[in-house]
Amino acid sequence: MGRIRLILADLRNRRFVDAYLGWILAVIVVIIQIASAFVSNGSKVSTIVTTTTVLLLGIIALATADIRRDLQTGGQSKTWRVFADRSETPSLRDRMESGTAEVYIFGLQLGHVVHELLPLIHRRAGEGYKVNLALLSPVDTSGKPLEWVNDMGIVHNFPNLDQTLRTNIERLAQWSATLDDRRRKNIKIRLYYNIPTASVVLFDPNKPGGCIQIEPILHRLDPSQRPAFWVRRSDSNLLYSNLLLSYMDLWRAARPLENVSL
Repeated sequence: MGRIRLILADLRNRRFVDAYLGWILAVIVVIIQIASAFVSNGSKVSTIVTTTTVLLLGIIALATADIRRDLQTGGQSKTWRVFADRSETPSLRDRMESGTAEVYIFGLQLGHVVHELLPLIHRRAGEGYKVNLALLSPVDTSGKPLEWVNDMGIVHNFPNLDQTLRTNIERLAQWSATLDDRRRKNIKIRLYYNIPTASVVLFDPNKPGGCIQIEPILHRLDPSQRPAFWVRRSDSNLLYSNLLLSYMDLWRAARPLENVSL
């Protein structure tokens, strides 16, 4: 009934009419195909193949309405939340100002955090908000430079990644040294050593209303242009649990900032 109400509301407001027309036409074609098969005694196999293909096209047309509705509502509907690029994703600042109590941010070099969000993190940590930051280390556990870091920067469309990482890590280390005991308890910064494939944010990951934001790192695509999607436990408990387990393992394997020497 919920989906029917959504469809009726869309039609009343003349939204996604093309998608619904495609679905209706597919249903009509399926009915005609089935009726003609009985009238002409046509091949049942041919009828099944044709009607299945058309029906799948109709389902795809109907699914596009869900995706487009979700994009227009900022990802707040009950369907999967998909965003075409970073400009459409609800801002990290707004999310951190909301009712969440803990966040894990896994980034490649955390430029936005370092240059824009440290004052917000400082204030929220003083209020009890727990912030966990993880970024790529430019050196391995023995202190030897990772040879593939600048190649990763090319994929990331971010040249001189090694130097950027070093600059951001030094900035975080200097800032962390100024924190009082309460804030230092609520702010954890770690460096990981694996080749990153996504930027990931975990909001209240262990609570029922937790959310995971995934932003894949795509070849030569500027970070601001990368698509993103959200997953909640209610969307897919299996997918949510697998993502949570994987990134909590990455967090535990990462080394605390104060234990890394550049």
